[in-house]
Amino acid sequence: MRFVGAFGLLLWVCVGVANAVPAAASPPTACGRPGKAPCPLQAWMRAQFARPYATRDFDQLARNAAALAALNPNPVGWSEWTSFARAAEQAARAHDDEALLQSCTRCHRAYRKEYVEQYRERAFASSHDAM
Repeated sequence: MRFVGAFGLLLWVCVGVANAVPAAASPPTACGRPGKAPCPLQAWMRAQFARPYATRDFDQLARNAAALAALNPNPVGWSEWTSFARAAEQAARAHDDEALLQSCTRCHRAYRKEYVEQYRERAFASSHDAM
C-alpha cells in the first residue's frame, strides 16, 4: 500500500506542472493544457522520472536526477535546485523511496510555480533531450 501512495504522489508531483497555474495566467495556446502537447520540462519529467520510478529503475532515476541539475534555468537565483537534484540522486542510488519523493517535493514546492510562470515553454538544449 505504501508503494501505491508513494507512486501516486510522485505522479502527482511530476505531471502536476500542467495544473500549477490557473488557465487565465497562460495563453490558450500554451503547452501542457488538455488537448495540447506537454511542456518541455513536463514531458522530460514524465519520461525521465515517472517512467523509471514506475518500473523501479533506480539506476536510471539516479542518472536522470544528476542530469536535472543542468536544467536549472536560473542557477544564481535558484541555488537549491542543484541540492535537491543531488539529494534525489543519492536517494535513488540508495533505493530510498521516501527520501527520493521528499527531494522531488521540496524542489517542486520551491520552484514549480515560478518555473511555470517564467519558463513553462522553455526548450532544452539538445544534449538534455535524450537523457
